[in-house]
Amino acid sequence: MFPSSIKIIFRAIGALSVLICLTSCEIEEDDEIMFLRHKGADMPIWVRGNVESNVFVLFLHGGPGSTSYIEALSHSFRETEKQYAMVYWDQRASGVSQGKSSISLLTTDQFVEDLDLVIRLIEHKYKNASIFLLGHSWGGLLGTMYLTHHSPRPSIKGWIEVDGGHNLSQHAFQLSEEYVLEYANKILSEPLSSKDRKYWEGAINFYVQTSMWNTSNIVTHETYISKSKGKIYDPDLSFVGINEIFFSEGDFLAILKQNAQVVENLNIWGVDYTQRLHEIEIPTLVLWGKHDGILPLRLGIEAKEAYGLADDLFIVFENSAHNPHLEEPEYFNQVLLKFIKSVL
Repeated sequence: MFPSSIKIIFRAIGALSVLICLTSCEIEEDDEIMFLRHKGADMPIWVRGNVESNVFVLFLHGGPGSTSYIEALSHSFRETEKQYAMVYWDQRASGVSQGKSSISLLTTDQFVEDLDLVIRLIEHKYKNASIFLLGHSWGGLLGTMYLTHHSPRPSIKGWIEVDGGHNLSQHAFQLSEEYVLEYANKILSEPLSSKDRKYWEGAINFYVQTSMWNTSNIVTHETYISKSKGKIYDPDLSFVGINEIFFSEGDFLAILKQNAQVVENLNIWGVDYTQRLHEIEIPTLVLWGKHDGILPLRLGIEAKEAYGLADDLFIVFENSAHNPHLEEPEYFNQVLLKFIKSVL
């Protein structure tokens, strides 16, 4: 049962002109979009794929403040959608979510509560559903918090962490800083234009002067990561027309700035759940890009050890940075499908 304060809104696809206009995407005939209205937020949930399987992979997007529609638009989970259903949820004050959510509700506890309600909505709409949580980046932290704060509902069959933010401590930032500095020093050892040399010397100077991490510093840092191929390893990679949004000169921080209040108010910097990962007892798969500059591979290795995973449940994507599901989608889907089938 749902609390009386929660409204679940089911809408026909043809009536969703607002979302269609915002995303300019192709919504297929069998797709379904729902809204979860809770505490001032109207959060869209797009279900796409093989609903008849009654198996749902709930994607927890990154950011915080980003959107799941990057993955939906890029069709990065196309092969998974052929066998199971993907659920793309835009979190409170993120992506194309709407409403008037109070800034006071931009807390990790509230996001965990919202996630629990999304899971209950899926259970309500699709009886006896089997649900897998898949958390990328900040979504990796959100999923970790949910699974360590709650006894998993019986419908939750597995957990997939993808370059996850379970550790956003000073240790994580130090590893990320070292990634950029190594790249900058390598570039500066090569012939460069005066403009490029000035840029990378400025990057090094930024880290020399940065003694404390805050939202402003992290935004600047993430720009340097993008330039050093720590977000997308192959800068020439094409993403079905969304490059202009996600990989433009201003980077996908444009999306974050649109929801800057989430980044500024959600107090996650310094959080470290590494020592609690062993509490997650449901089947778990950890996937990581080898060249991730945001959350470097060392954090993935530490997660594998903390979860106590076998080698075949920790997969490193050799040609990816922070987004292996976008950078190596074919291999990613193979690994994901193999895991789901092993659990069911």
